[in-house]
Amino acid sequence: MAEREWKCPKCGAVPPLIHERDDKTKILMQGSGMPTMYAKKLVCGKCGHEWKKE
Repeated sequence: MAEREWKCPKCGAVPPLIHERDDKTKILMQGSGMPTMYAKKLVCGKCGHEWKKE
């Protein structure tokens, strides 16, 4: 989903109020001397709702 299409499913806010963050509950890759890679989630800066990036 492109950033311009992001919309909070709870309050309807759109960018720039929507932010992409690491979802530290889902590790994609770790070890081998590389930094840990996490899945991403979206967070609404207006209401605080978090949801998965699809």
